[in-house]
Amino acid sequence: MSSFSYDPFLERLQSCAGGPWTLLEGQQHLDALVLQPPSFDASQEDASLFIDFVANSFHRRLLHCFVGMQGSRPWSLEALLKQTRPPSPQALTDALSRCLLWQFALEPTPMTWQGHPRLASLNNLGWTFEWVIQALLERDYGALVRRHVRLGETLALGEIDLLALLPDGQALLVECKSSSKGLTNLQLDRFLAKAQGFPLACALLLIDTDDPQQMQQRLGQLGMAAQRAYGDGALGAIQRIGGGSVVHVRSRLFVADTGGGIISVFQAILSSL
Repeated sequence: MSSFSYDPFLERLQSCAGGPWTLLEGQQHLDALVLQPPSFDASQEDASLFIDFVANSFHRRLLHCFVGMQGSRPWSLEALLKQTRPPSPQALTDALSRCLLWQFALEPTPMTWQGHPRLASLNNLGWTFEWVIQALLERDYGALVRRHVRLGETLALGEIDLLALLPDGQALLVECKSSSKGLTNLQLDRFLAKAQGFPLACALLLIDTDDPQQMQQRLGQLGMAAQRAYGDGALGAIQRIGGGSVVHVRSRLFVADTGGGIISVFQAILSSL
């Protein structure tokens, strides 16, 4: 009896342009560094509810208050309103109820919240941000997705945060930045090098911020990175989506923030291919 384990991701990967490709590493499942409810054996409807919760920018701002150094401090309702900028006070109340239910937060005294002890090992939401992108692409686009991908042919460039293979044969490389702060020239250069090293349909650097000034301040940095990579620092169109932006750096090469929502970013990018 053969011990060969069929992997549809690996099969679809081999049909990508420039192959064959050697998959050295790729993560599919949840792990301890991804925020999740205490039991993830939920129904498909409940799992989808959790995905949509984490995909919401306001909810991620709230979750940031309950992980890492922030998690041990007590938060008043007033402080949370200021920190998370919810669409309404009721939206914050509803989100806090969900955080209590999923054991992301405690209410040690009335109208005061802090992170649940089981989140103490989470320093940030970086891997959670990558996971929710994976979950959305799998659910909404039928993609086969792996995180922390290492390919033999691009090994010198480091791992790819997320590689999604779509049913129509196209591929999407996503580099994730859970904050716009500290985005270095080296990180931008590596992103562009990975996009060049894997000839795919689309490459996206997705920055988790809803501050429009952050993207505006990064345009010069993006232009200089394009100059180094392509010999031309001119950028393409800047598409406004709600409160966010998608910068068309080159054909099928994008940098976007999450101000208009993660789902809206993918709708805009994939519809343009």
